[in-house]
Amino acid sequence: MLLFTGCDLLSNNDDETDIPEQTGDSTAGEPVTKPHAADDIFSLNYNSESSMNPLSTNSASNLLFLPLVYEGLYTVDENFVFQPTRLLVSARTEDNLTWMFYINTDVKFHDGKNLTSADVSYSINRALQIDLYKARLRSVYGASAMGEDLVAVTLNYPNAQFPALLNIPIIPEGMISEHAPPGTGQYKLDEAGRRLVINSDHPQNAEMPIAAIYLKEFRNAADIITSFEESVLDLVVNDPTGLNDLGYGSANDIRYFNTTTMHFLGFNNDSDFFSDANCRSAMNYVVNRSYVVTNLMGGSGAASTIPISPVSPLYNESIAKNYEYSLEKSLAAFARANVKDHDDDGMLEYLVTGIPMEIDIKFIVNSESAIKVSAAKKITEEMIALGITVNLVELSWDEYTMALNNGDFDMYYGEVRLTPDFNPREIIFRYGTLNYGGGTDSLCEEAVNLYLNADEESRKAACDTMCQYIIASAPIVTIAFEKREMITHRTVVSGVAPTQYNVFNKFENWTINP
Repeated sequence: MLLFTGCDLLSNNDDETDIPEQTGDSTAGEPVTKPHAADDIFSLNYNSESSMNPLSTNSASNLLFLPLVYEGLYTVDENFVFQPTRLLVSARTEDNLTWMFYINTDVKFHDGKNLTSADVSYSINRALQIDLYKARLRSVYGASAMGEDLVAVTLNYPNAQFPALLNIPIIPEGMISEHAPPGTGQYKLDEAGRRLVINSDHPQNAEMPIAAIYLKEFRNAADIITSFEESVLDLVVNDPTGLNDLGYGSANDIRYFNTTTMHFLGFNNDSDFFSDANCRSAMNYVVNRSYVVTNLMGGSGAASTIPISPVSPLYNESIAKNYEYSLEKSLAAFARANVKDHDDDGMLEYLVTGIPMEIDIKFIVNSESAIKVSAAKKITEEMIALGITVNLVELSWDEYTMALNNGDFDMYYGEVRLTPDFNPREIIFRYGTLNYGGGTDSLCEEAVNLYLNADEESRKAACDTMCQYIIASAPIVTIAFEKREMITHRTVVSGVAPTQYNVFNKFENWTINP
């Protein structure tokens, strides 16, 4: 789990059921035509000065295509369901605390060396130490090779969905410092490092949609946009809700893919008002999530009242609908906490030893995110309409994080990238690294642990119970999950199913016509 941010990533170091294929419209007065074909090859951007080692690179461009070169023990699909890869023979656990993974030692790296348990344990242990993966693997105590084909992984707490976290790339033992170590994926780097070519040893080699993928280098945003619009580059990924939204032209094929990045409201449990769980829970009805997603995020999000993505099989629509936006329901919920207009002045008050007290909320948001500021303003307007005084404070990133660490807020607008098992421990547990509100609710913590420890048969029911506890105790109030864009030229690719971990997911099903 990566630290929630106003930007997308500050690591303390990671409404629809189908991925839609949405096509942009032409600009006003501009006919939609087939883009100019700059070449007849399929090309991606890369950074030659950054490593192509998946466990050490800091290049977003390189990380985009490296899933074609390196495989993990598991994949996580577009609905956040995990599946084993060919690198794994089987897995077992007796207690969800110690896991045994049996490795397929018949798999070969691109240099012809067979995969061993030492390679897998080495990769996991190295991932524990790097920014990109260490927050996700916070629950891992360590991994050990037990013979040639067995890896034992010990966790700090039981998690029946732990395999969902193991879609990390596997490299050969001892190669963390190599610029481009061998992988096991469908493609491998050629000797010059400027093309991805098919790995003839991979069982899917005949199913690959294209023989070679060319790597071309453009550094600044303007050059990347120009190269894409001129069809020199054939595929890009964009974050339309982030600070680095590049604003590509609309005459392209845009596929939105879901992410585990969640927007939410957090509360200070030492606040005079929000120390009452009923007051926090009433806020579930105050947030107009559909407005935030449609009008502020431009559709690049999925509204949710529970901390589970709407595309996940664990999502319970009936529970989510019960807590959708309704100012009438919010007033009734506040009234159950004895928050009413006790003195007929048109404003709500809460009682302290029977005495009405005026409500004055300090609501902080990171000023560097226009979407978050706009969403916070909308929530502020709704609260004021209810009769609650709110002071919305827009803070720079440094000021924002300082206020969180010092508890200088009543409520904050936050963002967090959850792990694919939707584990909320770090946000809501008493000693969670992201629990800035200081909440302590043993029943809620127990519900989370039961969910994480539930087997496949009982997991959905356990998830429902957890979500109900989170809504009732309201250490957070969920707003939405972000989406990202995979953008290609019209008619160039089809059959795609991108994920936040791998836009080339199910690449064997793609059709490419450069």
